[in-house]
Amino acid sequence: MTLPVLPARPDITVSSESFAGSFEPLVLSDGGQLISSGPDRNGFQILEGTPQRDVIAGGLERDFIESGPGSDELAGGPERDVFRHRYGDPAPDQIIDFAPGVDRLQIGAVPTQSALARLLRGQLQSSSVLSEAVGLKPAMRDQAFYVYQRSSGRLFFNANGTASGWGRDGGLVANLPPGAPFSWRDLQFDYSSASASAGLEGLI
Repeated sequence: MTLPVLPARPDITVSSESFAGSFEPLVLSDGGQLISSGPDRNGFQILEGTPQRDVIAGGLERDFIESGPGSDELAGGPERDVFRHRYGDPAPDQIIDFAPGVDRLQIGAVPTQSALARLLRGQLQSSSVLSEAVGLKPAMRDQAFYVYQRSSGRLFFNANGTASGWGRDGGLVANLPPGAPFSWRDLQFDYSSASASAGLEGLI
């Protein structure tokens, strides 16, 4: 099996005129955007990605960052941040500064009839959904829905349990800082299919 690789981002060329009284996202050379500001809600700045490959950078306060369908690069900043990745999104994200025990990775739009939702029974977190594996093949046959490889920082969604492969909705979800611990307490779930702001209702 060949794992998806996140290509390097293109160089970002910004002229001084780009900042002249405007807070609009900057368009990158490959069609994505550099997004660094958004509306505030419940004490969180809301930053939402586009269908392209975006670079989303939070600020000094708390951020709620929802990646778009493309493979995005995400950074939250020094405060507690929430990174939202939609269930079944096949494009993995690169989370540059995920802080275990502080930040949260939220899996959004979990289908209520899915095997994952049936296990969770409406809970936002569960110790039974995540395990840590060293090798890729053992990870694919792990009983846990999410499998983390600490050495690489890769988090996988194992949608088909002990069967071979990751399943139709499974695969690589996110690349976290290699070597960092990641526990079930860093992972939470949201069942709303609405935009990022709806996910704020279930923040822990």
